[in-house]
Amino acid sequence: MKSLIAVLTIITLAASVSTAQRTTRSRLKPGHPAPVEVCYDTIAWPAGSPAFTFSGYDKYLRSSTESFFATNHTDSTVNRVCIEIIYKDMKGRTLDTRTVDIDKDFAPGETHRIDIKSWDTQKAFYYHRSPTPRTSNATPYKVNISATATLRRR
Repeated sequence: MKSLIAVLTIITLAASVSTAQRTTRSRLKPGHPAPVEVCYDTIAWPAGSPAFTFSGYDKYLRSSTESFFATNHTDSTVNRVCIEIIYKDMKGRTLDTRTVDIDKDFAPGETHRIDIKSWDTQKAFYYHRSPTPRTSNATPYKVNISATATLRRR
């Protein structure tokens, strides 16, 4: 009986060695990587050369704040910026509009990160360029931000 088990073991080992497959491949050529879409900016509104530009907008699904960057393109210090934010669904329909006053000193050419309380009190929406949430009942949206008024220091 022991000799039969030994013979079967040897046959099994010999069979596995003879069916071994070479896994390395020769003459491989490097492939071309797929192009990656890079988004350098999330919003740039309005077009042209406005006094203020807004960029880097972000709001996650469960976030209670929205953040973006505001840049002063004027030649003087600005103490307050009044902005209008228009929230739109992915088909371009307006979901909400609001105005926000930002009380901050912006020197000429200076950029500040702005954090404001989110319009989405139910936490059911996420910005379309933020990471897609795992839940299927979240709604993506887009924004347009523009400065409606500025207060300059004298």
